[in-house]
Amino acid sequence: MVLKQNLEKDLKNLNKRFKDLEQSKKKADDENQLLLSFLLNEIGSNDLDNLKELLAGQKLTEILAELDSRKQEIQNLSFDLTITRENVGAQSKDFEEKIKAKQETINTLEEIIKERDEDVRTKQEII
Repeated sequence: MVLKQNLEKDLKNLNKRFKDLEQSKKKADDENQLLLSFLLNEIGSNDLDNLKELLAGQKLTEILAELDSRKQEIQNLSFDLTITRENVGAQSKDFEEKIKAKQETINTLEEIIKERDEDVRTKQEII
């Protein structure tokens, strides 16, 4: 139960980080658009093609960097998930062993109670 809550909490945190990244990207895109507008006003139309090529190359570099960053995040999350799965498996096995031990204790106690009941009946018959 606690593990499920922790996983849900981690998922919420990841969703928040993803939304933050999306907002940062949108902000950067907006800033780039403003910069582009400013530059277009400052330069002549002859340089427009050169500027487009320059911005396209820069944009591709930014996109590749963002993809690498997200790939690393996914790898980290995958690693975290693998560790979490291993921990859940270990905890599950531990719980099963504890349940088995408790059941054995219950069975032993039931046998003791049964023996005592028989002793009490025997003593009542004797009396």
